[in-house]
Amino acid sequence: MLDVDVSIPGEVFKSMKLPENEKEELIRVEIAFTFYEKGALCFGKARQLAGMTKEQFHRELGERGIERH
Repeated sequence: MLDVDVSIPGEVFKSMKLPENEKEELIRVEIAFTFYEKGALCFGKARQLAGMTKEQFHRELGERGIERH
């Protein structure tokens, strides 16, 4: 399995107004939903990236107003 790290400049990362201990997780979740909405990731892979169960991901799609495809 290939793992890829994404580099975010430290100054940008530090300036994020998010709880320090949740930043990385929240970034992964946002990437997952953005790429799913754009059709770049399927439901299963986006859910996996977000670290959510099927039910959690589906519920969050509804809360964000993103249609399942």
